[in-house]
Amino acid sequence: MSFPSGDPKRVFAGAMLIAILFAYDDLADLPENNIMENKDLIDKKLKKALLDVMDDPGSYVENKEWPIITAWHDFWVQLRDTCRPNTYERVQDAIREYAGALVQQAGDRQDETCPTIQEFKVLRRQTSAVEVAHPSTLCMIQYHCDLDIPDEVHNHPSIRKISQLSNDLISWSNDFHNLVSVAAINLTLSIPRALAYTFALIKIALLEFQTEVQFLPTFGDEKLDCAVREYVRGMEMHTTGMIEWHLYTPRYFADAVDQVRETLVTKLKPMEESVKAKYVFAYSD
Repeated sequence: MSFPSGDPKRVFAGAMLIAILFAYDDLADLPENNIMENKDLIDKKLKKALLDVMDDPGSYVENKEWPIITAWHDFWVQLRDTCRPNTYERVQDAIREYAGALVQQAGDRQDETCPTIQEFKVLRRQTSAVEVAHPSTLCMIQYHCDLDIPDEVHNHPSIRKISQLSNDLISWSNDFHNLVSVAAINLTLSIPRALAYTFALIKIALLEFQTEVQFLPTFGDEKLDCAVREYVRGMEMHTTGMIEWHLYTPRYFADAVDQVRETLVTKLKPMEESVKAKYVFAYSD
């Protein structure tokens, strides 16, 4: 469902990239890796390792500490050798934003800073890697289907808005719990009220996405319009596919994934004792 069209080798490369960035994100995001709150280490080692490969893949020396960087190097060489120049530049820009956002996220954790709702939206669009990794959004759908989308179309307000809304819908489904937490803290809401607020945000984004797709502009050239329709169709399919994937993979719900898919109900973890006094309002009625 997420990969409805495209050359199989390119689709495989995109799937490989998603797997790489999930693993890379886990390095910076999981407590057991001991770096999730170390802004300096993520900036000077993890981010640097990623960008060094991108900037000069020919000088790469195997990274024995983080084997995922070797997989990243292999992917990047393939992308470089098979990608249209405009798509290649867009992937590079998105990777730099993603790596920088991970550093900012680590700094927020280190400083125990909660972003505003708007700050979280912007940061999550970058830390989710949707802009680069997911083939329906700004970059990789163009690579998969070998689409030639000129800058003036790629940056058209309607196309940008569709991409951003697709990004939000995928990112929020992946990080729903944090969006609920940010809403609860910023608006002093209980968890049930923060859930209702978050569901409303998602519903509004979905309606805006559908409206923008319905009124997709034309650009005066049938071949280009066909490419744009294929690009936008990819966004529709991948937004749906990624949300469905969350309800099939055990990554998020472990052994309860079948039950969650059937009931759409999951249990929340209990509040940690160390933060209970500060955020007790979130667990009030």
